[in-house]
Amino acid sequence: GDSTGTGPVDKPAEVDNGFELSGAYGNWKSLVRGEMGAIEGIMGGDFELDGSMNTLLKYQDAATTFVETCSEIESEFV
Repeated sequence: GDSTGTGPVDKPAEVDNGFELSGAYGNWKSLVRGEMGAIEGIMGGDFELDGSMNTLLKYQDAATTFVETCSEIESEFV
């Protein structure tokens, strides 16, 4: 699909994001560093998916590209 825009979200509950991932800080660090993939993290129990697994699997190439792009951004963890 196409990215139709970006911007800050003041009230996340009012946005239909399709699905949401949650997980421990250390797991997010591993994801952003490229040490773990999004699908791998969900299947392994490192992340919890709130939304449709079928939708995520349908767009797993986009999820992989997103994670790869995140891992290319210089990051500092505190």
